[in-house]
Amino acid sequence: MTLHIEDSRAIEPKSIDLGVFQVNFNEGSLDASNLGIRDDFKLLDIITNYFPPEEEGKGPLIPMAFCGILGVLFFIYFGQLMSN
Repeated sequence: MTLHIEDSRAIEPKSIDLGVFQVNFNEGSLDASNLGIRDDFKLLDIITNYFPPEEEGKGPLIPMAFCGILGVLFFIYFGQLMSN
């Protein structure tokens, strides 16, 4: 295994040899992986939702009316400033 170190300010990248690691993948064993999971363990195909359902949104009429009123008031105020 080799560790590669690189920096944009460095002139050249640096590599450090970390050594050799022995890895056993259960050769000759009945298990197909090193995960230690039982053969009868199976993942569910369905993801369960643990969050409550979303509330239905309110209509956009009230916020739009409020923004319209604020817009009209702003233009009236701006008109008063320009007339002075």
